[in-house]
Amino acid sequence: MPIFLGLLASCGGGGGNGSTVASPGVIPATFTIGGKVQGLPQGTTLKLQSLSGELLAVSSNSTFNFLIPVSTGSAYAVTVAGLPPGETCGVSNGT
Repeated sequence: MPIFLGLLASCGGGGGNGSTVASPGVIPATFTIGGKVQGLPQGTTLKLQSLSGELLAVSSNSTFNFLIPVSTGSAYAVTVAGLPPGETCGVSNGT
């Protein structure tokens, strides 16, 4: 059964005042990468890796977020670092 992974970039950071919510019209300094896993068989784990090298283990069909923020304008990518045995995976919007 194929496993599907959709990625989104979500905003974070702020204007340097410690805020985690950007003001309207202000581009945040950093953002986090996250997405949703679908089709993962119960009791299995999918391992994802960000361009920064951060590894993330996902063990349920749910949303996820990497913890290391990415600077606005920087490249990002997520790859599959490990699949459950016998499974395949597709990544959409991985960069």
